[in-house]
Amino acid sequence: MASVRPLPIFVLAVAIIWSAVLTAQEPAPGPRITTQLVESELTTLKGNVPLLVRSSDDLGPASASTQLTHMRLVLSRAPAQQAALDKYLADLQDKSSPNYHKWLTPQQFGKRYGPADSDIAAIVSWLESHGLKLEEVSAGRTNVAFSGTVSQVEEALHTPIHSFARNGEQFFSNTLEPQIPMALASVVAGVAHLDTIRPRPQ
Repeated sequence: MASVRPLPIFVLAVAIIWSAVLTAQEPAPGPRITTQLVESELTTLKGNVPLLVRSSDDLGPASASTQLTHMRLVLSRAPAQQAALDKYLADLQDKSSPNYHKWLTPQQFGKRYGPADSDIAAIVSWLESHGLKLEEVSAGRTNVAFSGTVSQVEEALHTPIHSFARNGEQFFSNTLEPQIPMALASVVAGVAHLDTIRPRPQ
């Protein structure tokens, strides 16, 4: 009976490393914001008027200087990214998959399944062009948090901000669907937390 000689250790090591590289390697996301941003060419983000305003007392337009915080632009994935994410999530639970229980950090998730660096930069630049302040880009690149005054938010998102009262508490919210430049629509899916903002203490 012929004996089987084991492969040299260094050959096995190279094979294992190369296999891991092929498994983990994902192409960097390509930019989706590729057209010139024109402020007069707008698209409406539907479904972004909070239901809370319907059951609250509308106190009228909010003061233009009121400071609003913790608002977030919700970011979307490209169809190919979503398909890749769906497969990865299935692979995590598949014991026969090389990706079985190979969890990603939030930063790795964002790099793989979030918008490209240039898309994030374009969104931040647009916010800042309206005087709004970047608070943070989430580690997973699912949203961009920002703050600013009522007048800045109204001007950027083309929606009035009113003051509301409910159960003895005051809050501020948009009363119409926000609008953003069409060039951003491939990445920005909506606006969140416009119904939970409060004025900063004076």
